[in-house]
Amino acid sequence: MLAPAPERLSKIPYIGSRILDGQTSKYDWKGLLPASDYPRSINPSKGYISTANNRQVTDHVSSDLCASSTSTPRAQRINELISDLISSSHPITLEDIKRIQQDDTDVIARDFTPKMLKIADSQSSHLTQKQLDSLNKMQSLLKGWNGRFNQKSIQATAYSYAMLDLHKSLLISQIPSTSEKNRLRIVDNHAFLDYFRKLLSSKPSAEDN
Repeated sequence: MLAPAPERLSKIPYIGSRILDGQTSKYDWKGLLPASDYPRSINPSKGYISTANNRQVTDHVSSDLCASSTSTPRAQRINELISDLISSSHPITLEDIKRIQQDDTDVIARDFTPKMLKIADSQSSHLTQKQLDSLNKMQSLLKGWNGRFNQKSIQATAYSYAMLDLHKSLLISQIPSTSEKNRLRIVDNHAFLDYFRKLLSSKPSAEDN
């Protein structure tokens, strides 16, 4: 079943997610999007379709579809596990589906942790002895961690606290320190983490140097 979405005169991506000027007609609706403009996949070449509250359209969509959706870590992990099974020519069984459903690996945490440790290590010469001792303890916990968030994982707790401290340190120059809750609303969510993941995985351009 498709939920109706408006077709707008303006083709600015996600224009409907903003507060718009009602005194002009340039933001009016033309009607509803035709069904042909909705995301769809029929017999995809990869051999399967998966979804986990994740984005279903490209970054260049000209409508409001999936305006608040991102490429969730859960969806990335499901694709990863299914792709591994297909690559190994392993027939997918009901037990495999159960294992995928109950998997507790956060791919962003798994992939970001080595980068975080590398950055922290590069700044160790600027730390006090007390801070250095804390850093060494955190590194000993997180080195080689597989990103699993099971109930008894000390590493998952250490990572979560490290990320909380990171989030608290961001955007301080843009948003006053007295508005910590507002800053956390911006950075502590899937959309920001998805952007952060893409930023870390992208190669620096000549303009970045």
